Amino acid sequence: VDEGKLAINYHLVTFLDPQSKSKDYSTRAFAANLCVAQTGSGPTYGKFHETVFTTRQPDEGADDLSNPALATIATEAGAPESVATCITGGTQLDAARTAATKNLADLDTRTGNKSATPTIYDGTTKIDWSDENWVTTLTP
Repeated sequence: VDEGKLAINYHLVTFLDPQSKSKDYSTRAFAANLCVAQTGSGPTYGKFHETVFTTRQPDEGADDLSNPALATIATEAGAPESVATCITGGTQLDAARTAATKNLADLDTRTGNKSATPTIYDGTTKIDWSDENWVTTLTP
């Protein structure tokens, strides 16, 4: 991805909101992703996304990350202070809600109403994300 050989389009969903302690963490994390994505920096977005969804991902039902914590992760990933302001202010919450509804409907259509995360497609071909070489396999 960083070498420009492969592009990834993320289609985030928020169906885990009810399992979060705040009851809106998935939506807030999605909104934060939108704020970071607006920088146009793939490496910054990649670092932010990886941190939020792997190394710092809260357990379901446990304390989740606050907007200021998400903003800190964004700046640590290389995003400018304007992104932190976007996150703490909830600027992209409505856009995240709208996109999440559309993304879940699209995912349900593709999976026959058996949505799960992660789900990865190359065009219309479902990719086995548990194969540790899936990125290399797709790279031209």
